[in-house]
Amino acid sequence: TDMFNGTHEGQPDDSCREDYCFANGISAEDCIYGQYDSCCYSEGYAGAPCCEDAPSPPSPLPLTPPPSNYYEGDAGSDCDVGDVIVSESECRSAASSVGGYDVDAGSTTNSQRYFKSYSGGCQTGCSMERDSDCECNGCGTCFYWNAGYGGACGSHRPLCARPPSPPSPPSQVALEFAGMSPNFHYSNALWTNSNPHTGATDSQGRTERKTAAFGQPTSVVILEMTRNSVTHSVSLPISPAQSLLSIFMGGSMSTNGSLSDWRQLSGYGYQPHCNRQGFNIVGQTAYGGVNGQNNARIGIYFNEQIDCSSPDSGRVVGGSSLSAAVGCTSSCTGSSSSSTQSDVWVRVLVAGGSSPPP
Repeated sequence: TDMFNGTHEGQPDDSCREDYCFANGISAEDCIYGQYDSCCYSEGYAGAPCCEDAPSPPSPLPLTPPPSNYYEGDAGSDCDVGDVIVSESECRSAASSVGGYDVDAGSTTNSQRYFKSYSGGCQTGCSMERDSDCECNGCGTCFYWNAGYGGACGSHRPLCARPPSPPSPPSQVALEFAGMSPNFHYSNALWTNSNPHTGATDSQGRTERKTAAFGQPTSVVILEMTRNSVTHSVSLPISPAQSLLSIFMGGSMSTNGSLSDWRQLSGYGYQPHCNRQGFNIVGQTAYGGVNGQNNARIGIYFNEQIDCSSPDSGRVVGGSSLSAAVGCTSSCTGSSSSSTQSDVWVRVLVAGGSSPPP
């Protein structure tokens, strides 16, 4: 008989007392809130006319999003030393991270995951059972940690806290200078020697400098440009890790920084094609907003044609005759400029390590 036709028209009055739950001795609570939620019931459960469908089981109690990483141990095992979960709240977080349900929120279908904080028995901490691990009533209504078959600890799996990774050391400045500085053109020796450098301080209190971080191996180089008090950056992964000194003493090296991040640098417009980016770029034709900057210690070139034969825009650091060139003069997406522009403050940072002295 269809127990979900809305009005129950045509169903006998005894459908509630003779339904599957009633006929099999299943309690009203389990009938209404358990895995038999398709049973029809009414107030009083037995003996009353069938009047409405059973509600769906209540939603599991809300679980706090995990504040750190967790892992599932092997069935019947212990967590590694130091990884044992010791509070109910963290147990809930661990269960949430692996899709667990609060065992006290009512039963669900087989193969759902359950968790419960526990103490005593053969282990202590937080555990769960699922799929073939279940030991009682098809995982439907009960949970045990230390009541496995044969008196062993059972097939329950410990939920354990994985200590968070230590925070990455802060990035540190290796180079910073004004785009109009005379000291960071492509051929300047500061790019290829290990000597520290301190230059002039501008009206905003920013000091041109080259620090000890220039010689520090890094897996990420970060290029920043600030213009009109707005700063944008692009991250350039380096693999294997090496220092800026090593990079600039070497040959041309392509990079794979985010194109959208490159385009945002400086706030000037860009063209849609070419997109040649890298370290130690040499001999690139360059017009318009990067006119004459055929070499770049760090940079990207843009073009309106689907090639790199005539770029009119880009983001060049350590250019042939300018320490920075950032304009766009033709077919620009975004702000255009009438000529090459250098009105940016450049910072080159490396990831990790302790901050060098200024």
